Amino acid sequence: MTDKNGKDSGIEQAEPSFSGHYDFSDLKDVHPTTAALAYLDKGDWTFVPVDTHTGEVDLAEGVGAASRDVATVLEWADELGIAVGIATGRRSGVVALECTSELGQKTLKVLQARYGAIETLGNGSKFLLFKATAEALQSREQVAPGLDFLGEGRFFVPSHSSWGTRHTVLAPLPEWLHEIIAGGSTFGIIDLVTAGHFEAINEATLPEAARAYRALGWKPAKVAERTEPISSRRKNHQREAPKEAPVVKLGVETGGEGGIVALMIKNYVFLAELEKKHGQLPLPKFSSSGSIHVHCFRAPQEHFPSQLLFPGVKYIGEDDGVPVPPSMQEGDRLQWKVGKDFSPELPELPPWLLAMLSTHPKGPLGAQARPKAAKASKQPGKGKGPKAVTEAQQPPQASELSHLGTVALRLAAKGLFVFPVKPDGETPLFPKEGSSSATRDRIAISQWWKKNPVANIGVQTGHQSRLVVLEVDAQGAATLDDLEKNHGHLETLRAKTPSRGLQLFFLAPPKRIGSMKEFKPGLSFCGEGGHVVVAPSSVAGHQYRWETPHVAMVQLPDWLLALVSVHVQQEEGAPPDQSVAATTGLAEQLEKWIAARCEVGESFSEKSSDLLENFSSWFGETVTGPRFGELLRGKGYRSHKESSGWWYRGLRLRKGQ
Repeated sequence: MTDKNGKDSGIEQAEPSFSGHYDFSDLKDVHPTTAALAYLDKGDWTFVPVDTHTGEVDLAEGVGAASRDVATVLEWADELGIAVGIATGRRSGVVALECTSELGQKTLKVLQARYGAIETLGNGSKFLLFKATAEALQSREQVAPGLDFLGEGRFFVPSHSSWGTRHTVLAPLPEWLHEIIAGGSTFGIIDLVTAGHFEAINEATLPEAARAYRALGWKPAKVAERTEPISSRRKNHQREAPKEAPVVKLGVETGGEGGIVALMIKNYVFLAELEKKHGQLPLPKFSSSGSIHVHCFRAPQEHFPSQLLFPGVKYIGEDDGVPVPPSMQEGDRLQWKVGKDFSPELPELPPWLLAMLSTHPKGPLGAQARPKAAKASKQPGKGKGPKAVTEAQQPPQASELSHLGTVALRLAAKGLFVFPVKPDGETPLFPKEGSSSATRDRIAISQWWKKNPVANIGVQTGHQSRLVVLEVDAQGAATLDDLEKNHGHLETLRAKTPSRGLQLFFLAPPKRIGSMKEFKPGLSFCGEGGHVVVAPSSVAGHQYRWETPHVAMVQLPDWLLALVSVHVQQEEGAPPDQSVAATTGLAEQLEKWIAARCEVGESFSEKSSDLLENFSSWFGETVTGPRFGELLRGKGYRSHKESSGWWYRGLRLRKGQ
């Protein structure tokens, strides 16, 4: 087969006897018999009768009884309650990728942006069809979020009026998609979230969601369910009932260190008036099916504390936290909502909201106490009232900083953790702390560059800054050329170094990879625990310069990740690699989990998502849905579809678990 660049991918394809065009554009509003004739005439597929009520094959023999016989297929097409389905697998010469939800469409969009456009026959937005490979590829649910693969022993029922007209030829299965289907490559929730599709978290387990938030640079934390802070309860003189312990949910830290603040809204009278005057609040936001809505913003330079702006509208700021999807809030599941073209970069606080916070009685943390507050001493730091802040603690205005300081602030605003580097050098200004002092805190950064205006800029690499860097010295140019000849040009953000080397910036992969010097001649990798000096820093009178400032960072290619992983040890304490080799250990853990938490019997049935969430919680690590399904099916449990999702027969969670 060939890949997206037309090169031979090495995957052998089954060769059906028919190899023409599959043009079904004339099947709109036709009788099912006419459609069946067109499929028989223009294709070389096999067919199955499908019960339109159950969605299952209407034969005791199952998909194995698929037929190409004209009389048989036309009889099915003419029968009430029966639809003609197209079998998938080698016998039929076709396999399919099915989008099972809107999330699948987003997954396809990100995959194609990463690997290249898929140009093959499609049926509406639900199915993409490919030539079957000579290898028997088994069907798999959730090969990627929202995508099922229909291979051996499966079928699909096409929509006669939804055939694509742009591509009428079955394309070979792309090599990268083959690897994902076969389990050699993974694409999950984190990939979607870092690409800006926050809605993927809505369908994640809590451990998956926590990892996704870490990948964004946020800090997951356990927070109490918030109902009291934004509810306007009248004071009364009745004796208060004993307070129940708050329900602890998945949340994220808010404020400067967390990089995020939030506006939690329960009273829409005030919100409607504000939006009428100032315009709609920007996305993203998350909400429950009840009345809780939360808009998220990038943490401002001013450190505003959490405060009730007016009844039903609360700002969640410094040293606080907010529950996030997919946690429950007041009995309803929180869910993200974002715009169509949203990026992972959070919006800044609207000017009118920033002004409101600045004039609120609480004001920013550390601001001069106001007359109505507790009396403050005239001398800074003395008296019983709040301490006044000295000039050194006030963040300078951007105009007061050097160019290097201003750039450092800009990088921090983009989510990078920065620290000062010795002027005209490449080592940290504070040797004992090294890059561990890196922060996005605007006050700390402003103070550093106010005191050291010509300090170079260091950026911490790894999961916090969400980037890794391939450093190429002058001797490594030949090594890089050889790699790019074999694997393709690395089209990503690049910078030139003072020593005539290169820096190639990539988005950090979900798997945390450490740093290593000279893993290949002239090539070094900066990952977890590493750092780089960035433009416009200078050494010996020569500057770091962005070579491709308008090119966005891309994901670290799989081949480069594999190459680096051979030489670099996985960061100590990072989540274990859930490769196929770990399946045996998981199978043993599954047996222990079933014994500890489940009931087994023919009359039992349980929703697959509940089983998966319980197992992941018990096991202490995230297990992907496809792998979990393979393990269960390997134990003899079978899945079936109901209106609310997939269920497994023969297994049920014990009550109270």
